[in-house]
Amino acid sequence: MLGYAAMNRTLRDRDPPRRCNRDMQKATWESEGIEYAAELTRQNIEDLRAILKWNREHNIGFYRCSSTLIPWNSQFALTELPNYEYVREVAQECGNLIQDSGMRFSFHPDFWCKLASESESVVERSVESVVHHGRWLDLLGLERIPRYAINVHIGAHYGDKSATADRFCTVIENLPPRARERLVVENDDAGSLWSVPELVESVSDRVGTPVTFDYHHHSFADRGLTYREAFEMAADTWGTVRPIAHYSEPARLHGDSDANPPDHADQVSMLPEWLRERADVMIESHHKEQSVLNFDPRKYEWITFLTKRWPRSTRLGEGFSLEIHTLCLLAFAQICGCISRVTLPSWPPGRHDSSIRSIAIRRPTWSAATARSSKRTWTVSRRSWKTGVLICRPDTSTPASVTAGACIPGE
Repeated sequence: MLGYAAMNRTLRDRDPPRRCNRDMQKATWESEGIEYAAELTRQNIEDLRAILKWNREHNIGFYRCSSTLIPWNSQFALTELPNYEYVREVAQECGNLIQDSGMRFSFHPDFWCKLASESESVVERSVESVVHHGRWLDLLGLERIPRYAINVHIGAHYGDKSATADRFCTVIENLPPRARERLVVENDDAGSLWSVPELVESVSDRVGTPVTFDYHHHSFADRGLTYREAFEMAADTWGTVRPIAHYSEPARLHGDSDANPPDHADQVSMLPEWLRERADVMIESHHKEQSVLNFDPRKYEWITFLTKRWPRSTRLGEGFSLEIHTLCLLAFAQICGCISRVTLPSWPPGRHDSSIRSIAIRRPTWSAATARSSKRTWTVSRRSWKTGVLICRPDTSTPASVTAGACIPGE
């Protein structure tokens, strides 16, 4: 199933708006206190019910809720809310709707949640954050399993990854069951931080916490693994629960030349079939539910891949050139799951169609292959191997138009 995070733009733009992320500043909490928190909680939980009903009506089976569902919950117990019984009643309706519809539901605590921090006060606040997310899932009546995930990052290494992993695992082991049994950890979006294989070895193998595979983040810390290889490694940590994966595309690839490489695009152009088949996928994009509704895998049936075995003695010389739109080459590599790295340099305005400088395409049994762009010309250099041919039909209804075919690695 596919899903989206937090804001439903369709419902937000209605009158009155429907949203479950109402919050307040510290000054407001200090002046208005728990009475105002109770009113915001009432509005948020009622609108969560409306969002879940809308998702069900539109066949969207995965939703990530805002982490401000119950504002300032770190300062009070749920039962202290003046309207607790009403909130509990509506929350149970939401939980029943989720379970009866077979939906998937999750939380993603904010970036400041650092369970492995060297600061005791930061760890204390972070632990309280994941614990009250667990309380909310209990309030909804959802089972304490990773199907209803609390997704976190380690998010730093503090100059010593081994010691950081030790602290993280120790904190996890001491969490109450409502948090520990739902916790999952996601790969980071920086080369110096936590990759899938590092999380599997340093966290999951030690304390059993499942690893969420983020497709876009993997391009920053691939550790020599293709997307598909890294996903399979993460998927093995989920046991009998279907894995969660996150999918987004870089804003630069969609024409925003000022965006930073990790920035998400408004929409997604592709979503690998193998990823949809093996995981429940959270689409992370600025257009939220519209990205899910607009995604149609049939749009990409025009890409045909024909496999051909060439003699191992066959060699293609350096400088074999082809012209192909960058999005199309990326689409092929995503479908086959054979990209290990995408480099997105800064280009002058108007040059975003050439924003991918290099793609490393590999399989464990292959020699390395690279494709480099110079304007719209791609030069493929390689040695002898099993070879495939990508045949593309130009189609104005698709996000990529092709001026020539390409020889690139096959199965």
